[in-house]
Amino acid sequence: MPDVTSEIVAYAEEGLVVRVTTCKAGWCYLEVRGYEGWLPQTLLWGVYPGEEFE
Repeated sequence: MPDVTSEIVAYAEEGLVVRVTTCKAGWCYLEVRGYEGWLPQTLLWGVYPGEEFE
């Protein structure tokens, strides 16, 4: 699960296209180029505020 104190595993450049597999409680789970992890939903374009899905 997401945690603001977790270690950063990757940095994404603006405009990077990622696969968003889940969004809940203000966090979205992403997969891209061999990396995966959670990102605050507010940092994503294309996901509506408060949108949740699995």
